[in-house]
Amino acid sequence: LVGRGLLDPEMPVAEIWPEFAAAGKGAITVGQVCSHQAGLPYVERDCTLDEALAWTPMVEALANQAPIWEPGSAHGYHMRTYGWLVGEIVRRVDPAGRTPGAFVRDEIAAPLGLDLWIGLPESVEPRVARLVVPRESLRDALAAFGDGLLLGRVFSNPGGHFDYDDMWNTRELRACELPSSNGIGDARSLARMYAACAGEVDGVRLVDDAVFAAAGRVRASGRDAVLMAPTRFGLGFMLGNAFGAANPATAIGHSGAGGALAFADPANRIAVAYVMNDMRFGAEGDPRSEELVRAVYAAR
Repeated sequence: LVGRGLLDPEMPVAEIWPEFAAAGKGAITVGQVCSHQAGLPYVERDCTLDEALAWTPMVEALANQAPIWEPGSAHGYHMRTYGWLVGEIVRRVDPAGRTPGAFVRDEIAAPLGLDLWIGLPESVEPRVARLVVPRESLRDALAAFGDGLLLGRVFSNPGGHFDYDDMWNTRELRACELPSSNGIGDARSLARMYAACAGEVDGVRLVDDAVFAAAGRVRASGRDAVLMAPTRFGLGFMLGNAFGAANPATAIGHSGAGGALAFADPANRIAVAYVMNDMRFGAEGDPRSEELVRAVYAAR
């Protein structure tokens, strides 16, 4: 959308989503939302799980609430809310008014022949690997630190309904559009998508060099207010070794819950993706993806 001239990272979100200006958010830019600086890392309203999986209630709640920090003064991982914030921007700017799942399907997955979905069709359901969830509840572990721990509130939000448990193996969690959290695909598709950001793949280029370079420039860096560890974000992407200890400094991509990792390295003309169904969480990162990345670069 940026490459087509339909979206400017420096424009106020309220210019395309007027309701978002409520509660002092009129000056928040698209770029601040995309780099986790908006101060909206959780939805404040109580809700049922059905409401949390529906688009309109969550988008309206985020539009109405005030930031918990001065936008632009800090950054913190918008773990769940990121998908609604960016997804609504996409929906409002797209001339066809498509949902983010439909936009990804039409503009990214179809041209490149990807198995990649936000909102899984029922026909694909039999092909999805069952997630093997962690033995211990991360929500309960974080809750033990009390309400003062921002990560605990963000992790289970909205409504305290979320944990990395068997809920992710249900049809309702796979079928809804939850762009921050329920993208379903394979490693080939993620690597192919990133390759098409950094260069041409079978005649398809998703963004040009200038747009991808701009997306990879550092917009937020340092201690993350939510994760309580250093992170580094560009325009929607994690950067360098901030999301994988073995990553090159030129990596532009993202890590995923439980150990997944995908990125493009334009400088070395490499795109890498690792996905798994055995979810593991470690303070030092995931050795599986790190060993894979090291092997890729050793084999160049």
